[in-house]
Amino acid sequence: MTKRIFTKTGLLALAAVVLSACGGNAAPAASELTPEGLGCLKNGAPVASIPDQCQGLYDKVMKSEEEDMGDTYTLYTFYSGEQKVAEIPAYGQTVDLLIVYSPEVSTPEGMRPGMKVSELLAKPGLKTLYHEGFEYELNGFRCRVDGMKESGLKKLNDAYAQGTELVLAAADFEPDAAVTCIYYVGD
Repeated sequence: MTKRIFTKTGLLALAAVVLSACGGNAAPAASELTPEGLGCLKNGAPVASIPDQCQGLYDKVMKSEEEDMGDTYTLYTFYSGEQKVAEIPAYGQTVDLLIVYSPEVSTPEGMRPGMKVSELLAKPGLKTLYHEGFEYELNGFRCRVDGMKESGLKKLNDAYAQGTELVLAAADFEPDAAVTCIYYVGD
């Protein structure tokens, strides 16, 4: 019985075939968003230190000048292939906010983009915030969701008008409603 051993050249050729068959871009590796940041993107780090690529997280960065109520800022958008992974709206010289869109990234509590709202609502300690836009918060991590039904919008408007706590149920969202992004703000 003879053993066959791949040569380095054979393995490289096989890897090239697999990469070209898959489009050449790998999805970002599963990661955790922490209070410190995500991979190469660190909260509090100088914006100038943002690398052009971060192995396993993103392979390109797009910069654009944006305007918000008269203030101009630089928006850094990070991609893995064509998938948007994250954004940093840089109003100053440091990374103060990192917004994550990749479903491969989660918080320590398991909150992640793409998670169904029905699953999110089952998380103990989840808070509903609606004074600065509608969001959910869990241990300093916030998320935005989509797919709110009319019943949810009515509850939101009523709670805002009356200054009461907003309580939403899974029935106040479309069945496919999901978390769109996550970010850390602290406690």
